[in-house]
This record gives sequence, structure tokens and C-alpha cells, in this order.
Amino acid sequence: MSAPRISAIVTAYRFERFIRTAIDSIQAQTHPVDEIIVVDNGSDDGTPAILRELARGDPRLVLLDVEALGPAHARNHGLRAARGAIIAMLDGDDAWPRGKIAAQIARMDGQPHVDMVSGPTAFVDAIDDTTLAPPPGARTEIVLQPNIGACLYRRGLFETVGGFDESFFYADDLDLLLRIRDSSTPFAVLDATMLYHRRYEGSLMTRPDRRKSQEFVRAVGCSRRRRQAAGLPPAPPFFSAGNVPA
Repeated sequence: MSAPRISAIVTAYRFERFIRTAIDSIQAQTHPVDEIIVVDNGSDDGTPAILRELARGDPRLVLLDVEALGPAHARNHGLRAARGAIIAMLDGDDAWPRGKIAAQIARMDGQPHVDMVSGPTAFVDAIDDTTLAPPPGARTEIVLQPNIGACLYRRGLFETVGGFDESFFYADDLDLLLRIRDSSTPFAVLDATMLYHRRYEGSLMTRPDRRKSQEFVRAVGCSRRRRQAAGLPPAPPFFSAGNVPA
């Protein structure tokens, strides 16, 4: 069997309400993903049973269980298991628009020097289980800001900048994307929405925890010090334009 070209890494933690829609949004891609690695981060609800059911119907699904040591630990576990030359990521409470992979892989194929392709994220309060998109009337805000689920990566990029820093619980994704930017990695930014990101009560990012702001400040501070040490100018607005022509 030939090695998969595109590996999707999905992280899950108590996502029984959402994980089916997340996996459906991967399976519905107009350009297929070759491998779907789902890392269950110690769920104690119905998530594992749903994943086992889905895996029986799709041989691409690889289920992994890890201790509940945080998102970065789960993401690194998925990265180590992934076999694809191209990596995509999705949190198990979010979803991809149907054309995400097709649009991003087309850009990568057309510009072989590009190591990452990103695009806007739609923050939504609902995703329809059938259309896999925000339903009419859903509150939607389109933002151009770093989000690991809105990107597609060449595997070699992680060999250059490393994986996720497990000392972060909330800002591991921001820290990774700042390291990518600070490494002068060539990337492109598309105009179309590349991720539906749920906003809901009880999510990791809505829970009150002063560590969140502390970690974001620490990630930005690390970036500033890296740039100063490398003699780089102050960072430009993140992803306002890629490091390559659009």
C-alpha cells in the first residue's frame, strides 16, 4: 500500500456533541484526505464509542488514546503517528468547509516552495449536521487570524520549527504559528473561509482561566525575543498577507 499523501489529525476531548460533524466534514471534502488520525485526549463521555462506530465505516480512521495532558500533547502524538507528506489539523468541535483541502492543495501544487497555506476562520455559534456549514441565522464572524485548523502544512515544516510546545495549555497553537512566521517560512493566504470554529459555552477558550492571557503574552514575548535575536524587524500583522505572492 502506498504511503498517504494527506494526513488529517483530529484532537478530541469530551466532544460527543460535535465529533461526528467534525469527522463528516473531513469525509465530505471534495479532495479526499488519505488518513484520518483521531487522538482522543482522555474523553470520559460518549466520544470513544462514537469514534469506534465511525472507524468501522471508514478504514482511513486511525484511533489513538492518550492521557489527558492537554491539546499540545495530543497534537504531538498525532504528528508522530501521521504518515502523510501533507498535514492538516482539526479540533473535534470544529469543522472544515467542503472545499478547504481542494483549494489549499491546489495552491501547494501550483507553488511548490510554499510550505503552508492558510485562510480566514469563521467563528460560528452553530454548524448544521447535514450541510456541515453554519445554518441560516447562525451568528458568524469572519476573522483573519492564526488558527491551526485553517492551515495545510508540508510535513517538513514541523521538522524545521518543531512540534507543539507542551508547556502551553491554551497557547500552544499560537506559539507554533508564531514560530512558523518567525522562521520566514513561505506561506500563502487564501481569501475563502478555511475553518468553521465553534463558539459555545464550556469550550476550552470560553472557560475562565487567567492562564490564558498569561500564555498568550508569553507566546508573543517569545516571538519578540526570537526576532530580536535573529536581527529581524518587528513582526508584521499576522497573515494580513502571506510570505509569498497571493
